[in-house]
Amino acid sequence: MELHLTAEKEAQLHRLAARTGRDAAQVVEEAVDRLLEYEARFNAAVRDGFAAIDQGQFIEEEEMDARISRMLQSRESCAGLNRPPMIWKRSATTSKKINPKPHARP
Repeated sequence: MELHLTAEKEAQLHRLAARTGRDAAQVVEEAVDRLLEYEARFNAAVRDGFAAIDQGQFIEEEEMDARISRMLQSRESCAGLNRPPMIWKRSATTSKKINPKPHARP
């Protein structure tokens, strides 16, 4: 089999091979293996999803919207989006966290 790559992709491939101590053919072979494994897993997941739908195992759009909203709200509060950002002050020997005074947000 022949593989035609742009000059830039071929150069990237050779740099990757050199950096990882492999030849370009090994890198391509491993990439193809990963692609085929991914495709097999993806197709199996799609088949499982359709089988679940056929068995009535799904939720309606409104319930999914509500679940996603709750998930996003939870992540926002966990990520501290309701708090002012932390500032790190670094020196040659230490790093310390400083909590700035709250400021008005638009």
